Amino acid sequence: MRIFLVSSEFPSYTPLGGIATYTLHCATGLHALGHEVHVITRSIDDVPTSTQVDGIMHHLLGHGSFPLPQHRFAYPLRKVCYTCIPQTLIRLAWAKEVFKAIAKLIQDGCIPDVIEVPDCGAEGYYLARNALRQKLVVRLHTPWNLVRKLDSIREHPLDSYLLDYCEKLAIRNARYVSSPTKALAEIVCASWHIKGIEQYPNPIPVKNYVKSSGEKWIFVGRVEYRKGVHVLLRAYAQAAQKCTVPQLMLVGKAYGIMANGESYESFIRRLIKELHLEKMIEWIHGTSDVAHYLAMACVAIFPSVWENFSYACLEAMASSIAVIASDCGGFKEIVSSGQNGILFTQEDAAALANELVWCAENPEKTQKMGVLGQLWVATHCDTPVVCKHIEMVYRKASVTQDDRADSV
Repeated sequence: MRIFLVSSEFPSYTPLGGIATYTLHCATGLHALGHEVHVITRSIDDVPTSTQVDGIMHHLLGHGSFPLPQHRFAYPLRKVCYTCIPQTLIRLAWAKEVFKAIAKLIQDGCIPDVIEVPDCGAEGYYLARNALRQKLVVRLHTPWNLVRKLDSIREHPLDSYLLDYCEKLAIRNARYVSSPTKALAEIVCASWHIKGIEQYPNPIPVKNYVKSSGEKWIFVGRVEYRKGVHVLLRAYAQAAQKCTVPQLMLVGKAYGIMANGESYESFIRRLIKELHLEKMIEWIHGTSDVAHYLAMACVAIFPSVWENFSYACLEAMASSIAVIASDCGGFKEIVSSGQNGILFTQEDAAALANELVWCAENPEKTQKMGVLGQLWVATHCDTPVVCKHIEMVYRKASVTQDDRADSV
């Protein structure tokens, strides 16, 4: 099959994120199965180009221009749009570039069997509005409308409404929709009345990860409200009052604005000072060398307010690091508490503190959970295993009639 994977994020071109990581592992795994894979992603310097890397075609696109009339008499309209719907304009500009690039590839004879796009930001909006929707598969990561609510992101109501509409249209018009977790599938089904969502985990190349022998504790991920870093800091401070705790590493860049207008970064810095944790915490502000820091850890903590299918958690488990995670979203489908990890009540700092104390006082049992976690990831999420399931879904999408129309 000829497969197009669309993602505005992709490693080596854009800052690393969950969607970028997923796209990389899918591309690599599907290419290993003998498929012709094209990755369509964003050029960080806005210069379009195409190149082949390890047998996979990379098509780098420009950011695109806002889809607004450019006549001088339309200036008042453009000004209103720049003020009221900036997020929608940015997303649609990229979606338009994706559509134009795929149309050009098809014109040149490079006709895809399947096109996969992420849900967040309606990257498949223009593809979903024409015959290409018959080849369209949407992968659920976390729609922007859910991210906005969780992070309390302030947007103009019209911006929120339009982007929600675009995401909904792109998802509902796709031939297939897939999700790594039942939790997110249920949310999307309930919100947008979509049935028949395929479910399979995100792939991760387990063989690329070595067993950690470190002694520190670690958080990996974007330092934002929905990741619950504030919960972790309060729990860590409480645990430090009860026993001797290892140094905590925060690996990730800050993101987002609090409801009161304060940046989340400022809030976290202030909280670290108020809790007197300056000498106990090392904050690494974003890095592509996550493996280096995982090798220094024995426990990884993920106190998210919401999480779909966390790659940071999978990477820690693949490194035989014991994980402690909140009982929200996809964590409940990854972690069997007390066996391959620990779950605690979401947003309950006291409950998390108790689990941190237990890990500090039971290093051998903690290490055993890490070993079982690595086994779980190898069994359920290893790239060759997952990509064979993806291949099956793609084959159905490329040869069957669209039987989803009656269910949306």
